[in-house]
Amino acid sequence: MHSCPSCGAGVEPSHSFCEKCGAEIGSADTETAPNTESFDQYAEHFGPEETPQYILKGATLKTEGNIDSAKSSLSGGGGVKTIVTDERVFIHVEKRITGDDMRTLPYESINAVNLDTGIINNFLSLQTGGGTYKVQVLDKEEAKNAIEYIRTRKRELAQGGGGSTSDPDPTEQLKNIKELHDQGVLSDEEFETKKRELLDKI
Repeated sequence: MHSCPSCGAGVEPSHSFCEKCGAEIGSADTETAPNTESFDQYAEHFGPEETPQYILKGATLKTEGNIDSAKSSLSGGGGVKTIVTDERVFIHVEKRITGDDMRTLPYESINAVNLDTGIINNFLSLQTGGGTYKVQVLDKEEAKNAIEYIRTRKRELAQGGGGSTSDPDPTEQLKNIKELHDQGVLSDEEFETKKRELLDKI
């Protein structure tokens, strides 16, 4: 077992983050390459026109509200990554005993985004209709830049500046609302209503 260089807590050799304080374990020699290389591992999750912008590293994900009935805090031996694209934000809790956990938040489901700062930890706070996701972030400045991007992108999409002159694909929207329903963001009634509206457009 290794010791965390920041707080001194014991860290399993297979873990790349300290679960207590969130510090990244490893020397500067093993620092990951620029974000573009990190994006490659998520390529299969991106849509054909989707462009990744930021990957924020951390160690824990906390949820508040009706998002998780049984779990309010998740951590992963490989850390927690928040991937910000031009279409959505998704959160990847890596290498959990029960398998990786992936949460998808389309911009239309995010009501507010903030940075909660503390003495030791900083959290990216994403508020949705179903509750709040609080993702620990290690790089405060990068998190601030990502938050500004999310806010700007939300404004663009709200004003119809999504970068496409055509209407959104109803089948893609069906997939998005199913994900929101599965996450508890949409109630059964809201999901059925929206589903009927979208099916009428197909």
